[in-house]
Amino acid sequence: MAGEICDVSARGLFLVSRTALPDDVGMADRASVTVRTTYGEETLVGVVRWRGYHPLHEAIGCGIELDKPSQAALLRLFPVLGRDG
Repeated sequence: MAGEICDVSARGLFLVSRTALPDDVGMADRASVTVRTTYGEETLVGVVRWRGYHPLHEAIGCGIELDKPSQAALLRLFPVLGRDG
């Protein structure tokens, strides 16, 4: 399903679905997310660590902790994450 990344860090992301998030998506579920930026396209793999309403983004979504290979890919897609300061 299509979604929007509302927050990204070096270890994971907060993802909001463009449609209703299925009720059966929960903690410890495996997730894969295809991300395209000007730096390329990668399919990132991780585990849902939490699901719920995020007040800052005013949306229901899920926090996904990425596996090590996907964390490295995320740094290629968003090089600013690897910069100090």
